[in-house]
Parts: sequence; structure tokens; C-alpha cells
Amino acid sequence: MLSFHLILPVVLVVVLLLPMSSSKRMTGRVFSAQSWLYTDRFCFYPAPVISETLETGSNGDADDNYGKILLKTTFPKNHKLKILFYWGSFSDWKTIYEAKHSELSCGEREELANFKVRLDQNSTTNPMLVPDDPSLQDTHHMAVTEHQFHAITPYYFFIVLSNCDTYNDMYPDSNDYMYSQGHIDATIDFLLTNGNTLDSKHFGADEMGIFGMTIGFFLMQIFVLIGFSLVRIALINRRKFHFTVKIFGWALVLQFMSLLMDLCYYSNYSTQGMADENLNIAAGIFSALAETVMVLLLISLAKGWTVVRRKISIAGRIKMALFATLYLMASLTVVVWRTMTKDSALQLYYFDSSAGWVYIGSRVTAFVWFLRCCRTTRKQFRKVSKE
Repeated sequence: MLSFHLILPVVLVVVLLLPMSSSKRMTGRVFSAQSWLYTDRFCFYPAPVISETLETGSNGDADDNYGKILLKTTFPKNHKLKILFYWGSFSDWKTIYEAKHSELSCGEREELANFKVRLDQNSTTNPMLVPDDPSLQDTHHMAVTEHQFHAITPYYFFIVLSNCDTYNDMYPDSNDYMYSQGHIDATIDFLLTNGNTLDSKHFGADEMGIFGMTIGFFLMQIFVLIGFSLVRIALINRRKFHFTVKIFGWALVLQFMSLLMDLCYYSNYSTQGMADENLNIAAGIFSALAETVMVLLLISLAKGWTVVRRKISIAGRIKMALFATLYLMASLTVVVWRTMTKDSALQLYYFDSSAGWVYIGSRVTAFVWFLRCCRTTRKQFRKVSKE
């Protein structure tokens, strides 16, 4: 069994070497050879209105309950850049997103958008401004626009950058949009919010309550650790502080670290709208370690260790060591896998992905082996169990 003092430095080193990425506040440069590029999604919370529309402009503090989108985009002057908004069911969106270019051209995808903002056209609601960077002022435009989303039901909202000329201004006699398409090169700062409270502003409607639940689980874990500490002192005084109790204590501490990382992650997200994936990965690693230790403890108890037998057979210990190693490797692989392959355009939840199915499979395997160990132990020590 590895010492906790060896595990903690390894986890911290791995986390520090990983890059940080942002979430519902999308910032940075976007460069792609594609003419139609998905950026991110957001689920707006229902607002107290009858119609379901996307409106331009803001009416001040009275609109704090509405979903808001603030868009700031810097792009070359010769690009016909547009921001497309799609909303509705997730299945409808996947039909558009997964369609091949032979099935839906760039222009046809634009026509399916629920709302469009042409950034290359100057207007009162979408003014063309001078870029903040002096080196780009002669070659680039900057557009800043704000929109409000009114809906009576939660909607997934998908944002796409497009640089295909649907109107084909360059070749008006041609129906082929290939000649009027171009790559995307833009610097964006998109902010999507739900209301103006700490637990809702940067969270989508499908994420409501997750910050409060994290705080609640963290406080409960503190109480559990306090209770464990009191029991630990009593067992030490009675000289009954068995190794199984030590293993349980390690699992509690590792789970506490996981919840602490989760709390830091969602606290930062709720205030800034930026998701530090380092904290998210750290929480996943600590959770994987805690689960592995807990599974190992349950399997040991199911085999009767410290209950009806003083030690487990050599073959049993080898099987447990092998299973614990495989379970830990699978859990850590899932943590990295889900981060590297996360695609918000296709995956609604974690368990929609292949990594989520692997995670479920590892837990089901552990549960089946736990039941088998319980059954085997009861058969071998039937007399002891009756007594």
C-alpha cells in the first residue's frame, strides 16, 4: 500500500504539468481552415416571458433574470465573418453538426441557423470598432454586440463562427459557395450568463445546483473526518486501531482532497466564468485514488480479513493486488481520457462518452467481485457466521 505522503506530491506534479483551459467565457484566438466552426454551447435558464426570441441590446438591471450573450470579436477586414446561433433539441443540433460536407454545405448550414450576426456589416446594434491592438487597426475590424435570450423552457444554445458567403457577393451568377468560403481567423471574447447570482450566472440550466451540492458534500465530508478522528482516538486508546481502519482513513482523506479541488474549481468558475481544468483533473485523480482504496478495503472485508480470518491467502493477496492495480489504472485513464476527448458538441453528460462507459464497467466489475467474495466467505466460514 502506497503511503499518502508519496501519493500527494505525485498528484500535484501531474496537475501542474497539465495545461489550463477556459469554458463558458470563451477567450483567445481561433484559427481554423474550416469555414464553419463550432465554438461552444450553453443552456439558458427559462425567463418569465411568453415569446422565445433572441433580442439585441440591454435594458439595464431589469433584465438581470434573462440569459445574456456578450460578444467581442476581432477579425480581418476581408473576411465575411458571421456568428451563428442554433437552439432547440440536442438531436436536431447533432443532425447539423454531424452532417458531411457533401450533405450540407457551409451556406446550407448557415440557412439552418436560428439567428445570425453579420460582423462585417456596420450597424447601430453591431458597430465596427477599432481593435485594441494598435498593430491590427489597419487590417482588422472589432465588433462588440450584446444579446438577450428569452425562453419559457431551457434550451441548448450552440454558437458557431462562419466565414462562408451565403449571398455569394463575389460570384453572383454561381450557385457554388466553394469560391466564396474562407478560413476562420479571429480573436474572440464570448461571455454567456444566466441571471446575475453567484450560483447561476456562469452556470447553464443543466448545471444549476451543482455548486451548492459541492459545498454541501464538502461540509459533510468535514463532519465525517471529525467523527473518524474521534473514533480513531478511542480505538488507539483501546489498542484496537486495526489496519483496516487506517485504510478507511486514507480513503476519507483522499475523498476530502477531491471535494476540495471540486470546490475550488466551481468557486473559480462561479466568479470568473473560467474553468481551470487543472483543478478538475486533480479532483478526478484524488477521487480515483479514494475509490481504489475503498474498493480494496471492501474486497478485504468481503474476504473476511480481520472479521473471520487473520490473513488472506497468498493467492488471494495476489489477485487483490492485481485487481487494485488494474482498477486504479483504469480510473486514472478515464480521468485523462474524458479530458482529452471531451466534445461539448456531441456529449451532453460525462456518461454519454466512451470514458463514462468504461468507468461504469469498472465499478460493476468491482461490485460483482465483492458479491462473489461475500458468498465464498460465507460458505467457508458458515459455522463462524452462525455463531
